[in-house]
Amino acid sequence: MSDINWDKVPRKGGVYCMYDLDGNPVYVGYASESRSRHLVARLREHFTQQNSSAVAHGRIDLLDVWYVEIWVTSEWELAEDQLIAIKDPVFNRGEPVPEAEPIDIQSPDLTLSICDDEERETRLKPPNRIRSKMDHIQQMVDSDQIALDALTQGEKKRIESAQNAAKYHLSILESAIESHYTVSE
Repeated sequence: MSDINWDKVPRKGGVYCMYDLDGNPVYVGYASESRSRHLVARLREHFTQQNSSAVAHGRIDLLDVWYVEIWVTSEWELAEDQLIAIKDPVFNRGEPVPEAEPIDIQSPDLTLSICDDEERETRLKPPNRIRSKMDHIQQMVDSDQIALDALTQGEKKRIESAQNAAKYHLSILESAIESHYTVSE
């Protein structure tokens, strides 16, 4: 991953939307205004510590994240519902009905690059994407098996979430394989 410029990210509450290498929204999250849960801390959980549930359970493939849009707001819960309803990210399920629209979705306060254009192009090359997706899917399967073995409640929701994540990653893998092995006429 490129060096992420954490100094640009405000130490405030807000919401964020991660986009994959194809520019599709994959995950919306929020951060409160507390010292340990502000935007920098929350995003670092994903990208450096990798201990957020979305990453730890293998839903988000960090090598498939291109950039993150960030909005600063004290109404992060409402803004999260608004973003999920409009962006329809792959890894946020449910159908939130926003009570308000506290942010201008068309104008994020900051766009944080996770990889530059050159690195993105390298990651998008079919052999690299195939290898990356296959590795990620294996890690996800291993993580899910450990988690499912340990669960006693909520198993159905966990299985549905794992199935949705697997379908998403497999669709990218299938597209990369098709692109790689298609002969130009």
